[in-house]
Amino acid sequence: RLPGVLLASSFFMGIMISNHLKEVTIFMCRIYNLNRLHDSNPLYSILWRLLFKPWGTGPGHAVQNPLGKGRISLRSGFKMLNFKANHRKVVATEKSLLIGSANPHSASSAHWNMALRVDGAGTELACESESAILKISGAGGARAVRLGGEVSVSPTGNCVELLTERKIKEKVLALLEQAESGARIDLSMFYLSDRDVIRALIRARQRGCTIRVILDPANDAFGRIKNGIPNRQSAAKLVKAGIQVRWADTHGEQCHVKTLYVEHADETAMLLLGSCNYTRRNMNNYNGECDLALTSPATNENMRRARRIFDRWWGNQQGRNYTVEYKIFEDSSLRRRFRAWLMERMGMGTF
Repeated sequence: RLPGVLLASSFFMGIMISNHLKEVTIFMCRIYNLNRLHDSNPLYSILWRLLFKPWGTGPGHAVQNPLGKGRISLRSGFKMLNFKANHRKVVATEKSLLIGSANPHSASSAHWNMALRVDGAGTELACESESAILKISGAGGARAVRLGGEVSVSPTGNCVELLTERKIKEKVLALLEQAESGARIDLSMFYLSDRDVIRALIRARQRGCTIRVILDPANDAFGRIKNGIPNRQSAAKLVKAGIQVRWADTHGEQCHVKTLYVEHADETAMLLLGSCNYTRRNMNNYNGECDLALTSPATNENMRRARRIFDRWWGNQQGRNYTVEYKIFEDSSLRRRFRAWLMERMGMGTF
């Protein structure tokens, strides 16, 4: 038994490793059983379960693979339209826990991403959480190695929390509702469409919070041009309420960051980041998701770094263009607004 564990539920496998040791051992290899997840696209999924699921997927060349090179079977395409995913990005060792937004995918290597590494805390909860993934994927009573280390409050006032699925939404809403006049709220997000989150942001602005939002313009997707849904419609609601919005200045890549920073008037702050987009599918127990929340004094180096990064993006510092004005991708189309609302409500979109 080696003391190190790498858990990567969205990588489809885990590998036991140990620094300074020659041995490398496969810890567990399981493909996440997506069929066990709740149907986020129920109108379609009911038909799929009745007509297509019994026939499986299998190899084929009927349609172009929308996620990469080559072609896939028609049955695989039908299964994909359920829009289910284990979206977590988790790495845990005996020393550290790493939670981020990056996918281990060559085509995603140019995307904007952010991660938080915690040393000496959180690994046990991460392993317990990944054990649940293994169990529902057919690993029986399999359990991840317990490495020790718990979420805790240090003498310096730092506290870290590991959050999954619906708990992420509850944390986001609590953070926004607790922010009073004078609080600073910085949000960088790949997809924003959850109505509860948008309303909470607007209420925080009405209470006197300073809010800045950077969104991906939903313009690029691995060589394909997108129509801006849902971000441009969500941004219109925020701007109408007086919230400042800028777009990531992307050129083929995506602003794949999912980060919320809240700093209160008493100079305490919280940084929340990970895999979770602020959408119905990501926040309402449909996808597998994992975030870390760090609470600390605003003088903490991690908090200062988070502020510096956001300020650099917002102000296009260091002679580089990171973001552009809202009007560049402004969209007032009523047809697309209705389409975005319908896709969010019914789960018929990929976001």
